[in-house]
Amino acid sequence: MRELSSLKLTLSLTTTAVALLLTGCAPATPADTARAGPAAAPTAPLTATPSAAATMIATPEASVETDAYGVRFWDSESDRGAVTYQEGALGMTVADQELYVEEKFLISQCMREQGIDYRFRLPWQLHPEDKSEANEQYGEAELLALYGEPSTSETAAPAPYDWTQHGCTGFAEHEMGQDGTV
Repeated sequence: MRELSSLKLTLSLTTTAVALLLTGCAPATPADTARAGPAAAPTAPLTATPSAAATMIATPEASVETDAYGVRFWDSESDRGAVTYQEGALGMTVADQELYVEEKFLISQCMREQGIDYRFRLPWQLHPEDKSEANEQYGEAELLALYGEPSTSETAAPAPYDWTQHGCTGFAEHEMGQDGTV
């Protein structure tokens, strides 16, 4: 029974410490309480004081890059759990939106592996007046990594689809089982 009480006390103290860390505070421990055993009662009430480490913790939203309209850019390092979906936006179901997001994260991962920063925005969150592209700065090398080699002839018969010839876009389509659908 004593072990159970000790375990409950340990869990309670751990939970309190985590809560204090998440809120940016650390407990101030009086010197005589720090030396006392678990059965000793504190002589002074515990108070919360700001922690030096808390100033280094940034909220995810504080470090998010946005466009001129305040719409978030996403990349391979972004938290997928932070994506919000809107049923029916742009005629897309939530399932369609989830596929779109998965494809964009795969493309971003592939581009990062090639040393290229690829970012995207969610089309259902774009401002109606925004006509810009997320990766306008891309040159020929970046576009080659993204889309693969362009078709060499306008009149040649189309070859069977080969995802390996379509850059990171082809890779993402292949990973999702959507070869040649875009």
